[in-house]
Amino acid sequence: MRDHRVGPPPYTSGKGYAVQRKWSNLFEGADSFIASMFGLALMAPGYSLADINDWGEGQSLSGQRLIPQTNALDPKDLGGEFALPVFVFQGADDFTTPTSLARVFLNSLRAPRKAFVAIEGGGHVVVFMKPDVFLKELVARVLPLTASH
Repeated sequence: MRDHRVGPPPYTSGKGYAVQRKWSNLFEGADSFIASMFGLALMAPGYSLADINDWGEGQSLSGQRLIPQTNALDPKDLGGEFALPVFVFQGADDFTTPTSLARVFLNSLRAPRKAFVAIEGGGHVVVFMKPDVFLKELVARVLPLTASH
C-alpha cells in the first residue's frame, strides 16, 4: 500500500500536490468529469493516446518545475494593476485553489471593477461541473460591461 500522507501545504514537490489533488478531485466529485475528459480526448480528431500521455507528463513536469518557484513567492507580491475589470468565478468548494487564497489575490489587485463570485456546490472545475450557473453569473456580471463598447 502506498503512503498518501503529505501533510499540509505548501508542498516542496509535485508529489504532495498530486496526492492533494487526488483527494480534492474525489471530494469535489470531479473524478467522473476527469475520466470522461480522457475519453473525449481520445475521440477528438487528431488526438492519440500518446497526446494524453504527453499531457500527463507535462502536468508532472510543470509541478516539478513550478512548485519551487511559486513557493518562493509571497501572495501579496502578486498583485498588480489592470486597466480592465477582473472577475474571479470559482467553486465555493474548491480544494485545489482555496477560495480564501483567491480572495486575497483578488483583493491585492487594482482594477476599475473587480468581483469574486463563489459558485455554491462547485469545485476546481466549476466551469464544467456547473456550466449553467457559471454561464448565468458570467452573463449577469460581464455582459453588461460590454454594452457601451
